[in-house]
Amino acid sequence: MLLTAMISSIHSFEALAAQEIQGWTFITSTNEFNYYVKNGSLKEKQNSREMLIQQVPISQASNSSVSYKRFSIPLQACKDEYGEITMYDLGGRVVAKMDYVKGGSSAAAYMGDIVCLNPDKRL
Repeated sequence: MLLTAMISSIHSFEALAAQEIQGWTFITSTNEFNYYVKNGSLKEKQNSREMLIQQVPISQASNSSVSYKRFSIPLQACKDEYGEITMYDLGGRVVAKMDYVKGGSSAAAYMGDIVCLNPDKRL
């Protein structure tokens, strides 16, 4: 719960604009989407840390729909403080690869920081 409070305080303005979704914690947003992590989904396996995310369009008029993805970052990238993040659909297919640099300003880098810096491996 401490992590949830920290995330909420960091993004307090964004959190006010983001809708609450039961079982999910708001983590960040872009101009187009709010991103949430599924509570309890952060796991460490096969030399990586993973979590389930929900991508919710900000605009009701958007042609985009809600999507769910598995966010994965290698433990080595967490140790090195840079590397590559992989997003999978729930069927296991790669849908995107993004750069990770600790403290970066992208939504992916911010989510990577959350995954890498969470000492108890739970959200």
